[in-house]
Amino acid sequence: MAHIEYEALTVTITTGTVGGLAGSGTGNSAKTYNGLLHAIQYVVGGSSWAEDTVLAITAEKTAMSLLSLTCTGAQTWFPRRTLVNAAGASLSSAISEPFPLADERIVVTVTSGSSGGTRTGTFRFWVS
Repeated sequence: MAHIEYEALTVTITTGTVGGLAGSGTGNSAKTYNGLLHAIQYVVGGSSWAEDTVLAITAEKTAMSLLSLTCTGAQTWFPRRTLVNAAGASLSSAISEPFPLADERIVVTVTSGSSGGTRTGTFRFWVS
């Protein structure tokens, strides 16, 4: 049975205008990961972001996009990458696997998170 690591990352941002986007900020995982990313969970806290917060979750070194979406509250995602054949053509959206991470920190970027004040959000990562 594979060992699964777990980390809860609390991303705290002081919202304002960053690069022309109100309510923007970035947070990084405390450690680097080696393994497969199985799940990402967002837990709504006391001072959470707006319901239409835009999230981009990437791998730090490779800038590989792990998840990019508009968050509408507490959710759990199981991000997968589509496999390709030797010619680089996508096999099928039904054929996918978890993202591989090799000595990568996970970066959470929030845009349109809410105007004014400090907002927090906790992200949990499951990696084996």
